[in-house]
Amino acid sequence: MEEKLIKKRFDPEKRFMELGKTKIDLARLCRDARGVEDDLRQAIKEDWGEARYNDWDTRLYPFAEASDLVVQDDVLLNNYPPLYTDIQTVCSDCDNGPCDLENGKGLCGLDLDPFQARLSLRVACRGCQSQFMDTRDLLDYAIKEFGLDKEVSLGARHDISDQALSIAILTGQYVRNLSHLERALAYAEAQLNKLFLASHQGTGSVFDFENMTFHCGSVLLLVQGVSELVKGSCFGFQRGADRDKLEMDHWPPPNISGGLGNIEKGKPVIAFVGDNFLPAWSAINHLKDKGLTERFEICAPGPVGLDIARFYDRVRIVGTMVNAGKWIRLGFADVIVASTGCSHLDILGEAKRVESKVIWVSPQGLGGLPDRTDSPGEELIDDLIGGLDAVWVRDVDKVGEIAVRVAQGLKGRGNYLLSEEKVKEEAKRCREDCDLCFNACPNSLLIGQAVRKAREEGLSALTPIEKGCYFCGKCEQQCPEKIPIRDLIVAALKKRVPDDKFIMRSGRGSVPEDEIARSAFTLMNSPGFCWILSCGGGKDIEDVGWLANEFTGKGCVTLIAGCGAVEAARYFDREAGKFLFEKFTCEYAVKNISSLGG
Repeated sequence: MEEKLIKKRFDPEKRFMELGKTKIDLARLCRDARGVEDDLRQAIKEDWGEARYNDWDTRLYPFAEASDLVVQDDVLLNNYPPLYTDIQTVCSDCDNGPCDLENGKGLCGLDLDPFQARLSLRVACRGCQSQFMDTRDLLDYAIKEFGLDKEVSLGARHDISDQALSIAILTGQYVRNLSHLERALAYAEAQLNKLFLASHQGTGSVFDFENMTFHCGSVLLLVQGVSELVKGSCFGFQRGADRDKLEMDHWPPPNISGGLGNIEKGKPVIAFVGDNFLPAWSAINHLKDKGLTERFEICAPGPVGLDIARFYDRVRIVGTMVNAGKWIRLGFADVIVASTGCSHLDILGEAKRVESKVIWVSPQGLGGLPDRTDSPGEELIDDLIGGLDAVWVRDVDKVGEIAVRVAQGLKGRGNYLLSEEKVKEEAKRCREDCDLCFNACPNSLLIGQAVRKAREEGLSALTPIEKGCYFCGKCEQQCPEKIPIRDLIVAALKKRVPDDKFIMRSGRGSVPEDEIARSAFTLMNSPGFCWILSCGGGKDIEDVGWLANEFTGKGCVTLIAGCGAVEAARYFDREAGKFLFEKFTCEYAVKNISSLGG
């Protein structure tokens, strides 16, 4: 029966292959290799030795499902069982609900603990969506611009078996061009759809759902690998793997000026917010073509700022994405080009308060804006300069020039920030017997105490809470006196803007195997490796930088990426007189910190 099934699944001509003197039966290596026979043959030829096949009992899972990877997950979950804290007892995921799972199983047979695991999976899937969508948009754009045959790599020092390991592990293919990336991303998107469905309808065990949550993280790494390959191969992102490894002790240079205080006054300011760097790529190319780069300030928070820094070193990275709402209400930008991102904020509302113009570029709409992608560019420019608050334009090539010309044509905006006298006046309404704002604050900031101090001390009393505030607005929702707490916080931010400066390096991209091997000779003198992962928004804005300095200074090989790198860059060693990325180099080695990018 089994042999009949194998014959049905396999073309006899493709079932066997030669590896040295050994004949390999693909049917014994892979449960179902239909459609991936050529991938398997290629992978075995490039990555296997004959002895490996003969000595190891190997199974291959090309384009793996979560259930194909349970062996690895079983080890992790048995050693580190999940702990659920914010318990939700009522399930309303289907038409039969709601079911109170504290009183027993639901009508579908789901118990309380598996329900928590299912919710965990749902959160993981939701967290992946933005990066999946932006990578899809990026890859589609690259295919239109460069074609499916465009070759891709992570850099000259990466061997084919050393690049995009998440893609190779999960799909069984070594990617060489955009066509391969298209196939890998389609696989990841299909996996996310299956996982999302299971997060609403699945009735498995805790292990089943946590296995799927791990798989969700794995396919996210695949998607990030696709994005990195496209950025470096198609859009000229600088990469350490294209440099001689002996250069890495001083490359990339610490030449990115960050912080609001580094924005030159008097110049038009264009800010890019979200995960999509393509509008910035278009705008910067327009500035270069017109010789205008010295006359404009290009700013961005978070991941898009880190992306821009890898092809344009004049960018001002103003902070982390989680704080974007605070920067926007400050009114530092004349034009905001926005796309979907990891943080949710009222871009239209915040921008309108300070008369910043918004150009929305994502495929899905925003706030009821009409889609004006097909409107003539001149008409859009005239409308925005003439008083229109925002437009929705999905053509990123078009958006670049529009943003530049609108920023050029605006005649100045009002100052909507509270004066110190107004802050003191608002602070007098804060009650001594309340502190509901403290209870609502995710960072447990002493908001009421600071506001009451501001009655006499003014803005300086608000600086400690301003640094730890990521502008969620929960304090204002709870305030019985309706004090505009976030306006007070932005006024305090304005006071410290001149001192909000830091220096950082742009991201270097992935670390090739030869550099890892070179570092191995010094690891005996190192405490080990340290990965710092942070989205920012901590209670103390300097915590991440302090940790990075401590670990790196004590001899760790430190890796950092994303908004965590931006927060770390703020750390200033007063004794050395240097910022963190000036103090340590970016080489993958002991007592160095490698910023990998967004």
